[in-house]
Amino acid sequence: MNVTFPEEYQAAELAGKPAVFKIKLHEVKYKELPALDDELAKDCSEYDTLEEFKESIRKNNQEQLDKQDDLAVENALVDQVIEGMEAEIPQAMYDTRMDEMVNDFAFRVEQQGLRLEDYLKYMGQTVDQFRASFMPQAEKQVKIRLALEAVAAAENIEASEDELNALRSSASLTSTRWKRTRFVSWSMSRI
Repeated sequence: MNVTFPEEYQAAELAGKPAVFKIKLHEVKYKELPALDDELAKDCSEYDTLEEFKESIRKNNQEQLDKQDDLAVENALVDQVIEGMEAEIPQAMYDTRMDEMVNDFAFRVEQQGLRLEDYLKYMGQTVDQFRASFMPQAEKQVKIRLALEAVAAAENIEASEDELNALRSSASLTSTRWKRTRFVSWSMSRI
């Protein structure tokens, strides 16, 4: 193969000079893709025809886009509510939420076989720096929670025991974690 090195080549002694590369091809590989037909649809889905399979993909994609749109609207509304909040929120509420976030992170890291201290050492952070990095999230979450509690109180909205049980199962919370979550919710509402 005949080539010429570029004029701005990094090795100045080769810049602009012709070169011959010899190669030896050992093997050529390629993937043979299956035909895009009804048989493929039957093999890789619950649908009998390719058109049904394509329609299910289109429908699923549209549902995902709709969910993203709904979430964006919901987030925008929540942001407007917390920006307009006028309340003196004790620092202790933010501190408690930051501690919970650090503990949750430590739990997830430990599930992967790593101690939080080792993770922080690897990242070059102290515990205080790491904890402080959660402050923006903690502020937002505490404000959201307080705003939602205020709306629930103003509208006299209460969750039934059945709704709480459904939440427990859908969130797959362990008994200990559920109790901790309930205790934190109770204690924060008392502040």
